[in-house]
Amino acid sequence: MKNDDVIGVQSLIDSGEFQAARECLDILFADGKEDVEAAVLRGIACYQLGRNDDAELSYRKAINLGLRNVTLAWKNLAAMCFCSGRYAETEDLVEAYRDWLPNDVEALELLVHALINQKKHREAEEALLKWLEQRPDDLASLALLQYVLQSTHRHLESLRLLARARQGCSLPELSLIEQVFGSLLDIGWIDVADRLSGKFLATLASHAKLSSSVLWTLSSVAFEKGDYPLAARHLETMLSEGALSDKARYSVSMRLLALGNLEVGWQLYRLRSDDAKLIWDRQVPKWAGQPLGGKSVLVFSEQGAGDVIQFLRFVPLLETRGIRCTFVAYEDIVCLLAQNPEAEIRREVDVGELVFDYQLQLMDLALVWGIKAPSDIPASIPYLHASDEAVRYWKARFDALPGMKVGLVWAGNPDYGNDHWRSSSLRELSGLAALPGVTWIALQKGSAADEDIPEGFNLLRFDDELKDYSDTAAAIEALDLIISVDTSVAHLAGALGKPLWILLPRRGKDWRWFIEENSSPWYPSARLFTQPKAGCWDRLVRSEVRPALAKILLERDARNPGCLAPWQRGVVRALAAADIGGAASTGAVEGVASGDLVKLLPFARVLATADEEASLLEVIWQQTGSLGQVAWAEWAVRDKAKRADAIRLLHAFCESGAALTVNGVCAYAYALMEGGQFVEARALLREAKAAHPLHAAVTFLDAQLAERTGNRSRAIRLLGAVAMRTPRSVVAHLRLYELNRAAGKTKLALGHLERAVMLAPEDSNLKRLVARELRAANCPWLSAFILESLYADDSSKQSMLAWAAELAAQGEGLRARELLAMSGSGNEADADFSEIYSRLQVLRGLQDWPAALAAWERIIRLRPADKGMHLAYGWDLLAQGEIDAGWRHYAQGLEDNLRSSLPFWDGVDRPGGRLLVYQDQGQGDLLQFFVLVRSLPKSMRVTLAVVPSVRKLLQDQRLPCEVIGLDEVDWEGDDYDSRIQLMALPSLIGADLLVPALNYPYLLADQRLLPRWRVRTAQDSLLKIGVVWAGNPNYGNDAFRSTMLKDWLPILQIGGISLYNLQKDVSSNQALALPEFEFSNIVADCDSWQKTAAAVSMLDMVISVDSGVLHLAACLGVEAWALLPHSGTDFRWLRERDDCPWYPSVTLIRQQRDETWQSVLQRVAERLVATKAGVNWLI
Repeated sequence: MKNDDVIGVQSLIDSGEFQAARECLDILFADGKEDVEAAVLRGIACYQLGRNDDAELSYRKAINLGLRNVTLAWKNLAAMCFCSGRYAETEDLVEAYRDWLPNDVEALELLVHALINQKKHREAEEALLKWLEQRPDDLASLALLQYVLQSTHRHLESLRLLARARQGCSLPELSLIEQVFGSLLDIGWIDVADRLSGKFLATLASHAKLSSSVLWTLSSVAFEKGDYPLAARHLETMLSEGALSDKARYSVSMRLLALGNLEVGWQLYRLRSDDAKLIWDRQVPKWAGQPLGGKSVLVFSEQGAGDVIQFLRFVPLLETRGIRCTFVAYEDIVCLLAQNPEAEIRREVDVGELVFDYQLQLMDLALVWGIKAPSDIPASIPYLHASDEAVRYWKARFDALPGMKVGLVWAGNPDYGNDHWRSSSLRELSGLAALPGVTWIALQKGSAADEDIPEGFNLLRFDDELKDYSDTAAAIEALDLIISVDTSVAHLAGALGKPLWILLPRRGKDWRWFIEENSSPWYPSARLFTQPKAGCWDRLVRSEVRPALAKILLERDARNPGCLAPWQRGVVRALAAADIGGAASTGAVEGVASGDLVKLLPFARVLATADEEASLLEVIWQQTGSLGQVAWAEWAVRDKAKRADAIRLLHAFCESGAALTVNGVCAYAYALMEGGQFVEARALLREAKAAHPLHAAVTFLDAQLAERTGNRSRAIRLLGAVAMRTPRSVVAHLRLYELNRAAGKTKLALGHLERAVMLAPEDSNLKRLVARELRAANCPWLSAFILESLYADDSSKQSMLAWAAELAAQGEGLRARELLAMSGSGNEADADFSEIYSRLQVLRGLQDWPAALAAWERIIRLRPADKGMHLAYGWDLLAQGEIDAGWRHYAQGLEDNLRSSLPFWDGVDRPGGRLLVYQDQGQGDLLQFFVLVRSLPKSMRVTLAVVPSVRKLLQDQRLPCEVIGLDEVDWEGDDYDSRIQLMALPSLIGADLLVPALNYPYLLADQRLLPRWRVRTAQDSLLKIGVVWAGNPNYGNDAFRSTMLKDWLPILQIGGISLYNLQKDVSSNQALALPEFEFSNIVADCDSWQKTAAAVSMLDMVISVDSGVLHLAACLGVEAWALLPHSGTDFRWLRERDDCPWYPSVTLIRQQRDETWQSVLQRVAERLVATKAGVNWLI
C-alpha cells in the first residue's frame, strides 16, 4: 500500500468516516490482495462500523501477512476477543503483542482484565508486580493490583499498597480512593466508608461525573444505614450514566432486588455476563426476552442448591402458560424431586438430542413470570415433598426424645463469597442451650458438622444418616421447628412449609430477604431474625431468638400442661422476658426442690459462659451447697477478684480425683498461666488433651501456654489446628496474626487479621490493629482516619490511647498529651497489659523516653516470659544508648526455632569446649557483629555458621574460628558441645555501640579481586559514588527505609561525580525506566559478597539506605552516608546522632518529619557540593 494511500485512509478513519475508509480500501484492493497495513486499517474501519466478524477477519489476515511486524493487529484483535468474552484468546494475543512492545500500559491492563475474568488472579498479580518493578508508583497499575488483591480477599494488603504508590502520607488520588472504598465495603466497615465518603464528597463532586464505583460506594453506605431512598437514587444515577461493567451491572441488579424493585432488577440480572457456566448448549439460542408461549425451553440450574430450591416453584408454573419445559437439575435436587408425583424424572436423557427454541437459567424464570414486586411472588407452599415412609421413620425416632424437637443449621458452604457473614458457629449460638425443654437436632452438613459441641448443649447429631436432600427433607418434616442460617436447608424447610426461623447477618444479607425485618414472601412459614450488629450472632440469640423460643415453649406448656417440668418453667419464663440476672434468678428457681435444682446446673453453666451471667449459678450454689460449688468455681476463676478462692476450690476438687468440665479445665489453666504457674497449667492441659485430644478450646489453651513460654513455632502450629477445626474463631486468627507478625511473616499475618476483621467487623480492637498495620506500612493518613473515626464512635480508654498514639506519631504532641491525661495516670493497680502497652505507644510517639522505659519495666513484670516484649524493650534501650540493659533484654527476646538438643552457651570459658555460633538474623546484622567472634575465649574451639552466600567472604577474614555454611551444620550431631546465636553474643561478651568496633575497619576485601576493579575505575577521575536506593522488601520496616530511584533525581543536578549502581534485587529494575541515570552498572558483576566488597573498596564513597551494602562499606572503612527514615529507624544507629561510633566512616543523614525522600536527596546533593572537592552544580 502506497504511503499516500495509507495517509488518505488513515485521515478518513481519524475523522470518523469509517464507511468511506472501507469503500476506499475496496477500490484500492479490488483484487482482494491487501497488504498488512491495508488489512489493519480495514479491521479498524469494520470494527467502528459494528462489523465485528469482518474486523476480526481483517486483523487475522494482517497477522498472517505481517506476523511480527503488525503488533497493532494483535492488540486490536485482543480487545475484540475480550469484548466478546473470549478471555483465553485475549491472553494469548496480548502476550504476543507484549513480547514486542512490553511497555504498553493499555496492553497490560487488557491482559490483567483477561486474566481476572479467567480467575487467574495469581498470574494477574505477577504481571502487575513485574510491571511495578520498574515503575513502583504507577497509579493505574497499583489501582489494578489493589483490585486483584480485593478479588482474592486480601483487602489489608490492598490498603497497604497506598504507601507503595506514595499515597500513604497524604490524601490519595481518586483512582486509589475508589479501591479504598471497595476494601472498606468488603470487610464490612460501613461506618468508616461513610465518614470517608463524607470527607471526600466535595472532592469527588468536583469531577464532571462520578464514577460507577464511587456511586456504588455511596449507595452501599446509604443502604446499610437504612436510607433506602438515597440508595435507590444513587443506583438510578449509575444506570442513567450507562456503560456499566458486567460486575457493576450484576451488583446493581442485586441491590435493586433487595430494595424490592424486582421489575428492573430481574431485567438487569438477565444481562449478567455470557459466561461459559451460564450456557448449557451453545447450539441453543439464549433467551433474550422473547415471548415463550408455545415454545420449548431448556432450563438449567445455576448457583447454589438454595437458589435452585427457591426458584423451583416456577418450573411447574410454566406449563400453565403453554411453555414446554425441560429442567436440568443437580443430582441431589433430582433425588428430592423424585418425591413429587407430578415431576417426570428422566436420568438417562441426552439433552443434546432434544430440540429447544431457547435456553435460559432457572433464576430468569422470575422475569419470565413477570414478578415486579415481592407481592407478586407465587408462594403456593409446599411445592416440595418428603417421602412418607422416611418421614414416619424419623418421626418415630424423634418422638422418643424429650421436649420440643428443633433442627439446627449453623453454617453454609465455606466456599461461598459471603460465608464469613452468613455462617455462624455452635459456640456463637451456644446461648440457645440455656433453654430447658428443647432437644436440638443437628441438620448441619460439611466441615462445620465436626465442630465441638459446647458443654450443656443438648445437641444430637444425625449427619451421617442425612445422605441427600431427600433424607434431610424427611427429617425436617418430623421436627417441630427449624432454626437455620441462610443455607439450602432453610430454603428446603421453607419449600416444605415447615415452621422456620432464618438467622440473617447485618452485613451481606442476601437480596432475597429484601429489607423486611421479620417475614418473607418466598416462604410464608418463615420468620426472619437479623443481627442487631454485624458479626454478633450471640447477641441475636440472647436478645431475640432465645426469648422467642422460650415464649413458644410457654405457649406449648399452656396448651398441653406437662410439656415443661415444674423445675424448668421458672427459667424458661425468665428467658422469655430476657431477664435472668439478679433477683430474676432467685424468682426463676423459687419453689424448686433441691434435687431438681441440680438439674438446672447445665443450663446455669451455659448462661455463665455464653451470657457471662452467673446469677442463676450462684443461686443454685447457695441453695445446694457443695453440689453447685465446683460449677461456681469453674466460672469464678475467670474473675480476677474471685480467682484466688476459685483456684483453691478447683485445686482441692482435682486433688480428690474428680474431673472438671472442659470449660472448667480451660478456665483453670488460663488462671494458672496468668499467675505464672506454667508447670501446673501444663500438667492440667496434658490430662485434658488425653481425654479430649481434638477439642479446640483445649488446643487453644495449649497454644497460649506455648506462646507464654516462648515456643512460638509450637504455638503457631497448635493455633493453625484450632483455626482449621473452628474457622470462625476470631481469637485464634488474632493470635496467629500476632505470632506470624512477630516472626516476620507479614502476608500470613495480614491474612489472619483480615479473616478476624471479616468475622467481627464491629470489633474496635481489630480496627486498632488494622490501623497499626497501615501505619507500619507508611499509610498514616488512613491509619489516622480509622482511629479518629473509631474514637468518635467508641470513647473507651483503648480507643482514646490508640488515637493519642497516632497523634503523637504525627507530631501533634499537645493533643496527644491531653488524651493521655484524660485516660488516667496509668498507675492504677488494676491497669492491665493492654492498657499499659497502649500508653507506652503514646509515650514513644511523644519521645518521652524516661516514662516510656518505665512503662516497659511494668510490661516486663507482667509478661516476664514474652520474648517479643523483651526484644522490643531491648531495641528501645539500645537506641537510647542504654547498652548493657538493652543487650540483655534483646538476647532474652531472641527466638530459637531450631529443633536441636544442643544446649545454649552461657558465656563461661570451657577450655576445649566446642562452640557453634550461628547467624540468626539478616546480612546487615552479620556484617556488623561477626567481629565479636574475635573476643570469644581462645581456649574454646569456635565455629561460625553463616548463610552460604557470605561464607567465602568471612573465610577470607582470618578469623580465629572455622567458618562454615548453615547448610553444613548437623544440628542433632555431636560436633559441638553448645551453641549460641550471633545476636546473643553482644549480651554475653559485650558490644558497646558507643565506641568503635574492635580492630576497625575489620573487613578486608579479597586482594586477588582488586586489580580487576582498579582497571575498571582507573580512568574515572571523578568522585566515585556507589548508590543503593532500596533494601530488602521483605523487611518489616522497608516501607519507611527504602526510597525509589526517582527520589534521587536531585543528584543529577551536580557534576564532578560518577554514579556506580550497587542496587540488587527487583528494585534494580527501576533503572530501566530512568535512563537519565547514567550508571556504571557494576552490580551486574557483583554476584557475590567477595566481589561486591572488592568493588566497594575501590569507590570513594557509598550513599545508601539502611542495607547490607551499607554495612559492607562501613566494615571496609569506606566513607558511607546512611539515609535513615524518620520512622522505623533501626536501634543500631542510636537516636538523634549524625555519626555512628561503631562505624567511624559512616555519616547519618536523617529524614525529618513529613520530609520527602526527594528533599533528603536534595540535601545530600547540597552537602556533596559543599564538602567534596571538584563537585559542583550543573545549572
